[in-house]
Amino acid sequence: RLGAHRDGELDGTPSAGADGDDSDASIADEDGVQWGGSEVGSTLSALTVALENADIAMVDAWIDFDRDGVWSTSEQILDSVVVSSSLQTLNYSLPADVAAGFTYARVRLSSAGGLSPTGFAPDGEVEDYQVNIVTSPRVESVVINHGDAQRSTVETVTVTFDRVVDLHDFAGDPFEFVNVDTSTTVVDNAVVSQINDKTVVEFTFVAGPSVTNSGSLLDGDYRLTIDADLVSYFGVGLDGDGDGRGGGEYVFGANATDEFFRKFGDINGSRSVDLFDFAVFRSTFGRTSGDPNYELGFDSDGNGIIDLFDFAAFRANFGS
Repeated sequence: RLGAHRDGELDGTPSAGADGDDSDASIADEDGVQWGGSEVGSTLSALTVALENADIAMVDAWIDFDRDGVWSTSEQILDSVVVSSSLQTLNYSLPADVAAGFTYARVRLSSAGGLSPTGFAPDGEVEDYQVNIVTSPRVESVVINHGDAQRSTVETVTVTFDRVVDLHDFAGDPFEFVNVDTSTTVVDNAVVSQINDKTVVEFTFVAGPSVTNSGSLLDGDYRLTIDADLVSYFGVGLDGDGDGRGGGEYVFGANATDEFFRKFGDINGSRSVDLFDFAVFRSTFGRTSGDPNYELGFDSDGNGIIDLFDFAAFRANFGS
């Protein structure tokens, strides 16, 4: 049965969590409505209704799109839409000029429908919700080797998003590294942190195909792909392809300007191992870790000393 309520608190002023139903029986509880992502520039969004204690009901809902503190007739997003028990997803239209930011929504469930934002209802439930209308998140930067130009070794890649995002790794790995030359997938370790209100993911690599025992990528070209469906902000997916809307894979390494490659001996990232690199190698030869002249980029086996083994690896690439 549906519980009667008079909406004694419903004065039309948006306030998160307002509930004018004091009855014992209601058709939805406080978690009965879940809001999908609402994206600036999109024409559609959605909400999910979980109907409780009734087999069927009608939903009327409004969003204060212009944020003037009033739910007007033009802001009604659902008009006596029929819902039944179980989860149901309902689409609604977004204004073309809606701006990003928080606002409030009111949802009323009843047996008869046709309700206004305020006023008496013989039965049902009312809930107010805070809704965030957002722009799609983006990748702010991808940095190799913490910004070091050398590509003689490649041991870290750092991805920074433009805000704090949700990574849905329970549904799959959002990130994939591939050796373009061999089409081999690279196994990585990811450490996720929040820095300056942004999600930062730092990757290191696991020894195996395309990765040395010391954790550097092998010589070759590489590509990083980020699945836009597995990265979101308030339900809106990553703008991977840069078109200003959520969706589309993000690809780093597709262009030569990304400089996502490894070539042992290339200490300045020029894609060639030449006399400049040789001069630097000669100055660091015989040095050990901790010595100010030790150059990590030339330590091909990661044993902490630039020795003949490293010289052999350097000589193999010299002139290429």
